[in-house]
Amino acid sequence: MPDELRKYVFDEYDGLYVMAPAKSCLFCDNCPDVFWDYTHGPYMFFCDIDADTEDGIKGTCDRFEEE
Repeated sequence: MPDELRKYVFDEYDGLYVMAPAKSCLFCDNCPDVFWDYTHGPYMFFCDIDADTEDGIKGTCDRFEEE
């Protein structure tokens, strides 16, 4: 797993954020939708190019494109 982490801030809720790998789905231009709940964080990711989101969540997707 990558060592570098970034903060992802949820715009809809003031101050709510998660720390995630710098190249995870949360920061990828190919990820239009993220489902999350406010107690446990993000739990489902969608990819426009059908890349493996299990790799994307870990920040190891080779098709990552900076948002």
